[in-house]
Amino acid sequence: MDALTQEDWIEIYYALLDKQARIEEDELGEDELKNSEHTDAATWATHLGDIIDKIGPDGVNMYEED
Repeated sequence: MDALTQEDWIEIYYALLDKQARIEEDELGEDELKNSEHTDAATWATHLGDIIDKIGPDGVNMYEED
């Protein structure tokens, strides 16, 4: 399998931002939250925020070389 591209990381970054916003704004359906391993919305949103921070804006930490 090929490595993820810059475009892949950008897409992942924005998908995570969208998911985090939906959780924080209570836009997730009850079933979606129940089926998650994170049943506490605030904890789940924080967890996604940690991942977002790790990959950096537009996923830059995952594809830029030092």
